Amino acid sequence: MALLKFVRNLVLAAGICAPAAALAEDIDLFRGGSAITGQKPNVLIIVDNTINWNSNANHWPGGKQAQEELEALSTVVGTLTGDVRVGLMMINSSAGYLRFSLRDMNATNRTGFQQMLAGMSVNTGDNDVPTSQGDYGALMYEAWKYFSGMNNASITSAQRDYAGNGSFNISSYTAGNLSGNALASSSSTTYINPLSSATPCNKNFIIFIGNGFPSTSSTNPSSLGVTGWTSADSVQIYDEGTKTTYLDEWARFLHKTGVTNIPCDTSVTPNICAEGLVTTYTIDVYKDHIDTPQTNLLKSAATVGGGKYFAATSKTEIASALNKIISEIQAVNSVFTSASLPVSVNTQGTYLNQIYMGVFRPDSDGAPRWMGNLKQYKFGLTTDASGNDTIFLADADGNAAVNAVSGFVDPSARSYWSSSTSPAAGFWAYNPSGTGGQYDSPDGDLVEKGGAAQKLRALGPTARTMYTCSGTSCASSGNTPALFNTSNTDVTAALTGASSSVTSLTRAGTTVSVTTASDLSLSSPTDSVSISGASVAAYNSSVTATKVSATLFTYQISETPATPATGALITVSSGTSIAQTVAASGMTFSSATGKVTVNLPAHGFINGQTVTIAGANVSA
Repeated sequence: MALLKFVRNLVLAAGICAPAAALAEDIDLFRGGSAITGQKPNVLIIVDNTINWNSNANHWPGGKQAQEELEALSTVVGTLTGDVRVGLMMINSSAGYLRFSLRDMNATNRTGFQQMLAGMSVNTGDNDVPTSQGDYGALMYEAWKYFSGMNNASITSAQRDYAGNGSFNISSYTAGNLSGNALASSSSTTYINPLSSATPCNKNFIIFIGNGFPSTSSTNPSSLGVTGWTSADSVQIYDEGTKTTYLDEWARFLHKTGVTNIPCDTSVTPNICAEGLVTTYTIDVYKDHIDTPQTNLLKSAATVGGGKYFAATSKTEIASALNKIISEIQAVNSVFTSASLPVSVNTQGTYLNQIYMGVFRPDSDGAPRWMGNLKQYKFGLTTDASGNDTIFLADADGNAAVNAVSGFVDPSARSYWSSSTSPAAGFWAYNPSGTGGQYDSPDGDLVEKGGAAQKLRALGPTARTMYTCSGTSCASSGNTPALFNTSNTDVTAALTGASSSVTSLTRAGTTVSVTTASDLSLSSPTDSVSISGASVAAYNSSVTATKVSATLFTYQISETPATPATGALITVSSGTSIAQTVAASGMTFSSATGKVTVNLPAHGFINGQTVTIAGANVSA
């Protein structure tokens, strides 16, 4: 009980952000306490909108490559939420400019962005398509200035994003009537810094969409007064021949050195500063004609910029690349909470020191199912030389579970329920990782290892009881859920379908009426059924049935077969089909037993289910 004298509510300082090197690892822990807000990645999309953008040479379905890109970008923007900030940079003459500053993708900004994209012109000579070739170095230089909040912004474009400059839904389709502009006024040359010390965990990204190797060389950044740039940074990574774009050199610099004028909160020690590094992804857009120098340049920029390269030869692939990049960005920039450890001092004078943590790792490919687990830790008590007691988060062995430097669970910590199976081969022998290697213990900061996941895995399928709502089992309070197994006819019917004999099958015009002997539990208003055994072959088919009553349905037919139909046994069946593909090597026949064996992992079929095999080169 001495512990209670010192503890009412303890919050371990886990740090505002994880170290950059750890962000993509299996350490995203979601624990008690309030979520840290504002962890939104900054995603600046840079589009090469010069004359290649307007070219018909690649024979895009929409006519212009630019049109395909704008439509793909609009589609992706429409799926975004306020959990990400997105902006758009384009090129005018020889300089980049902010067409749409970094903004939260809430409903207002998302709609404004989409309408602005829809209004853009794709014709050479218009404001949106300069007549000159692109200067990739100038684009990246402008991006560096924007992220740095510099006072020498390019103001060559009348469509730049400054307060009061037009409207997103009126020609010439600018973002001036939205809040959060890049510039304060038409005369301003100082970028409003998109970074903030209030959101130090916001990571920064560039998605560079290229449309053909530029014919214009870029200025060597060494002569531009770029903070932190050295002569070594100007050494060419990819030899571009007679043209030097500095695209990949800029990508490397932004990824390793970052921007300048980073906002910091100096009221605390150590100071809390915004993230200044920028990761670059590239999308190489082409259709009929690949531009090899361009491809090599964009691959180089993505590699040294810490991102990934994507090739896109259709509107669908452009949208897919953007979706994959943004999904990966959001996985890396996931929100987490501090390790808040509340202690209850009531409940009849009892005290439970168990700490349960739900943990998961976002999937970098955007898959809907993420690795997750439930892990248990406990309170630990330590006393210093002065006799002061301190509470800490302890693992199953009593050691500190949280790494004091990173603020995350220590790689060597072992949560409760986590154990090794040594000397037998561990479950993770196929993919050893972390301190535990092939074993679950110690599970440390790896989401999928140990914890409740290991306990459930050890039980096996036969020891785990699963329930479901079927029929009327959950229709009212107090009803017991039904077992989820093969003895549950509601489950098997949903998988294999229900069947019934037919007592009457007649046609009137193009409408066929079918009366069944039993209730097929068809969905209303329509469901899929299969009819077999009728004496008139035209009735034996799979059709879309309209349910009339429990034992009567109708469907439409284009032919005029004889009516009524007869047969020794006309049957009708309904239900969801299960389809699987099997390799030729997975199907064998034994002449000794007369049986065909089909090997399928996790096939989903059950005993007694009728299956159809099609596509084999042996007709039998």
